[in-house]
Amino acid sequence: MCRPNLDVYSGLAGLYRVRHGNLRADGVAAVLGRALAHGRQRDWELWFGPGPLPAPDELAARYGDPAGLGVHPGPESVRYLWLDRWLGLRSVPGVGRRAGLGAERRD
Repeated sequence: MCRPNLDVYSGLAGLYRVRHGNLRADGVAAVLGRALAHGRQRDWELWFGPGPLPAPDELAARYGDPAGLGVHPGPESVRYLWLDRWLGLRSVPGVGRRAGLGAERRD
């Protein structure tokens, strides 16, 4: 993503986590080179941060609802729901996945 001031970031819409530099100050080749060297990030790393996350079976045991009737389009959908619950950010006003990863987990 290139901001009006020519800062270049990578991430998803609304989750620009990594700044690669400024096109004007650092030069196009340097900024794009850093962006390409950084490579792709998995979506879940953008949403839930880098580092180890609980295994899906652990999340299912702790946050799943065996009697639930929820339908998910795929395994990542339910995993993201459980990770939200693991982070404990959904009930905190003004905090959520988009608000940042600096909030602490509440176990």
